[in-house]
Amino acid sequence: MKDSQGQVLYVGKAKNLKNRVQSYFRNSTNHSPKIKKLVKHLRDFDYILTDTEFEAFMLECQLIKSIKPLYNRMMKSPQSFIYISISLTGNHSKIDIAFNLIENDGKVYFSPFTSRRNVERALRGLKGCFKLNCSNPNGTNSACLNYSLGACLGRCVLGALNASEVFNFEAASAFRDYTQAVSSLLKKKK
Repeated sequence: MKDSQGQVLYVGKAKNLKNRVQSYFRNSTNHSPKIKKLVKHLRDFDYILTDTEFEAFMLECQLIKSIKPLYNRMMKSPQSFIYISISLTGNHSKIDIAFNLIENDGKVYFSPFTSRRNVERALRGLKGCFKLNCSNPNGTNSACLNYSLGACLGRCVLGALNASEVFNFEAASAFRDYTQAVSSLLKKKK
């Protein structure tokens, strides 16, 4: 959305553009002061068609980051983006939250997300469900506290190599299969 000088005021996305634009002009008494001011200054708009909702979201984020429109305060700053990072270096992958995307740092990034709370909740759920809360992921052959609490699979003490050393070949092959499956998913994401 642009003002009379052609300055971009707002970047947004919509499944149905007609309904989205009309919503700004209907029921104006229910709009916030911010929306009322936006509508008052709105003179023109451009649109770009995308093939998927994800593509629209990525384009919206890119445009907001580069143009920094006045009415897109939430996503203007790079610090407002949240990334999920998976470390591929070392003996064990680590899934975590990142606030900056760093090129060639040995991590795979998924994002951008705008709600830190939702990302943290999702990661807690994933780590809890799949028991990925290892507090000693370097595997010093001693179980971490989370293992004794049932929140860790035991990769700290029973990684694929340790499992094969104690002749637990079923566990060792399961760890190997899990590792290969995750690696294949990550390669496709790149």
